[in-house]
Amino acid sequence: MSIATADSARDAETSGRVTPEVSPMLNQSITFGDPRLPARFWAKVRIGSVPVHRPDLGPCWVWTACCLPKGYGKFVANCKQYRAHRFSWELEYGPIPAGKWVLHRCDNPPCVRLSHLYAGTPKENAGDMVEAGNHQGARKTHCLHGHPFDEENTYYTPDGRRNCRACHRDRQQRRRQNEWLSGELESP
Repeated sequence: MSIATADSARDAETSGRVTPEVSPMLNQSITFGDPRLPARFWAKVRIGSVPVHRPDLGPCWVWTACCLPKGYGKFVANCKQYRAHRFSWELEYGPIPAGKWVLHRCDNPPCVRLSHLYAGTPKENAGDMVEAGNHQGARKTHCLHGHPFDEENTYYTPDGRRNCRACHRDRQQRRRQNEWLSGELESP
């Protein structure tokens, strides 16, 4: 290893940046015909922490440049804007299949590490979010009207949505009463 390479590797270790000297996988990335793209992309990545709920995955590779409001990295190549994790996935595997999204096993939006990414459906994504406790609705313990989401008072629709039985019953009673008042139904 030359002195310049040793210095850049040492700088990369102290800065947390991923470089080809630190990570040999970076030399294996597929380019889109422009040899500058991988270098520009990987210059914006640093090695992060290991996901607490999935330590088997190893550390995340965190996007450090511009991020979108929900934390996903933003990368521009050939005058086109990409989400960084999608760009990383496409570098390795090609176009994303129709009807699929690039999902994170690590539940870390700025992560671009290929072993943390997989192609899945929106339904799988929602299921992963509920399982990890990241889905906004999964954290709710009561409906909007204060009824508890417990086993007795909760039912699930065929598409997996959680609903309150007490609110459903109240809506049905109001609907029947409105139909009766408008003359659509005979009195009970």
